[in-house]
Amino acid sequence: MNGRSITVAGATVPGGVNIVSTVTRVAQAEPTLFRLNPGATVTQAINAAGRHKGDPNYLRPYGAIVFDANANRGTSSVQTTLAPGRYVALNTESNNPQRWPRVNFTVSRNPAPTSLPRPNATVAAIDFNFRSPSTLRTGQLTRLRTTASSSIWSSGSRSTCWPAS
Repeated sequence: MNGRSITVAGATVPGGVNIVSTVTRVAQAEPTLFRLNPGATVTQAINAAGRHKGDPNYLRPYGAIVFDANANRGTSSVQTTLAPGRYVALNTESNNPQRWPRVNFTVSRNPAPTSLPRPNATVAAIDFNFRSPSTLRTGQLTRLRTTASSSIWSSGSRSTCWPAS
């Protein structure tokens, strides 16, 4: 991602995936994966967001945001789980959906989807409260789990791994 383009590479299979973000030419990007509902188009979703100043609540009839993170310049890696379906990878850093760099891709069905490694700890966001073990250690694999009303909080965390909720 460089503020003008975004690419998707590697196997597009369901289950646990590593999302590696490489950001160049800009200080920060916001990689976002949007799963399209059957029959919905990327254009419909982008136009709906554009009519409402980028408000993601207006995307619901067209699909769901299944991954959203902040990525600083350089390379970062996050794990998540993807289901089979049609997706759009976006860089949603700007407030203008019409200018979001995007690319379509499909996650095909697989009878044996990949699973993510078992985390050492889980931190849960419930509304605007957090529940976690009393001690989290540096380098520990930690799953961050959110509810619908707190789905934005994880973008500010400094964790190395979190699956989409």
